[in-house]
Amino acid sequence: MGDYPGSGKNETKQNSIEAFKDKRSIIIELWDRRVFHIIGIYLGGSWAMLEFVSSFLVDRFYMSEQWISISFVLLISLIPSVLMVAWFHGRPGPDTWNKIEKIGIPINLAITVALLLGIYGGKDLNARTEEMRVLNERGEAVIKTVPKSEYKKGIAIVFNQSSTDTGIVINALDMVVAEMLYHDLRQELFFSVQDPWNQQIRFRQEGSESDDQVMPLTLIREHCKQQFLSYFIIPSLTFSNDMYHLKIRLYDADRLHLLLEYESSSELPFSPIDLATRKIKTALKISEKHIDESTDLPVAELMTADMEALMAYIKAMEAHLLLHDYALATTHINNALEVDAYFAQAMLRQVLIYMLVNDNQNLHRLYERLMKLLYKLTGTDRYYVKYFYYMNRQEYGKGAEILTLWKRAHPEDDRPYYLMARNHYENAGDYRGFIRELQHIVNRDPSRFHYQTDISRAY
Repeated sequence: MGDYPGSGKNETKQNSIEAFKDKRSIIIELWDRRVFHIIGIYLGGSWAMLEFVSSFLVDRFYMSEQWISISFVLLISLIPSVLMVAWFHGRPGPDTWNKIEKIGIPINLAITVALLLGIYGGKDLNARTEEMRVLNERGEAVIKTVPKSEYKKGIAIVFNQSSTDTGIVINALDMVVAEMLYHDLRQELFFSVQDPWNQQIRFRQEGSESDDQVMPLTLIREHCKQQFLSYFIIPSLTFSNDMYHLKIRLYDADRLHLLLEYESSSELPFSPIDLATRKIKTALKISEKHIDESTDLPVAELMTADMEALMAYIKAMEAHLLLHDYALATTHINNALEVDAYFAQAMLRQVLIYMLVNDNQNLHRLYERLMKLLYKLTGTDRYYVKYFYYMNRQEYGKGAEILTLWKRAHPEDDRPYYLMARNHYENAGDYRGFIRELQHIVNRDPSRFHYQTDISRAY
């Protein structure tokens, strides 16, 4: 008997209805077995677990951030086991373990363990910080919590360059904002910040500067790679219409990705710089909880709130570091201190100049003033002042203790290693110690290869 007209369409329609009924019956079956309920509870519990790991273990106790991804991979990998348990045991009533579960769940667990070991085996999963029990210069035992060096983010601050009719220049306001941002960012324990003056000196020594071309980002990237720095910042500051206009650009030094571009205009630049610092921390994955709980003094407190004093200080920095005119630098520092007598950074710069010209009388007087203003200095500068204060008083043992504290709290800073090598081990004839300290600097930063000459001479 032949097919009647339209029978094919009816058959297709019937198949569709049957397929719909099958799908509907599967959904009903899943609902009756409470699969949706159990998966929902599991996902809710997973979210709570991730929040606990992220907010409690990582943010509060500074455990490795790897634990967040480990938890995520673990929870996703266990979904097959959760589905099996839900399917076979979700329906009300007594249940027994069947063959599928007995085989499937152990296989799922084994694959999960193998996956975690394959991805995270060998990685450091310990805390990002460590507690150190050390003696301070008064012989008192203190506990210090410091980040491990491998978790510090290396950042270079680079002067903004402007193209003019006379060539490439660095404006004074660009120097001002770079210097302020440097001191503001140094307060973050998880940052290792390299100052803009050091970068500019490196550029000059290596012939990277150009009189007719702004330095390309690729060249800045190469300098960062030489110093093992992961990021660089180019800040700029202009003044027009009675307003300061701030612009911050943060780059990933490896890929040259622009991670942050921040602009602000205000009557004074200090508060916008403080806000920019917070945005930089957020862009570099510093947790909000850590940012909120960390000490972060306003940059005006660290430096000065007077733009006249700040401009005089910047002129002194330029005269000292780029022009090597110590007399001119001293004149500008005196001008800055006349405007703000509590400008601790200006005093510290004057200390360095007095040391270079061997003006011990003024040096001793200035140390006494600076020791009363340590609260206006950040960590490494405090160690620097304390060290030379004790050395100037010929209390060499206390000076060495300060260097030990300094090295342990800031292992990325070369200065305590160099000072320990020169002023203590070399003077004592301990050349093994001398070599060890300088070798640490070279191992951390191979671009400091000039220390190899001193190391070879010691052998």
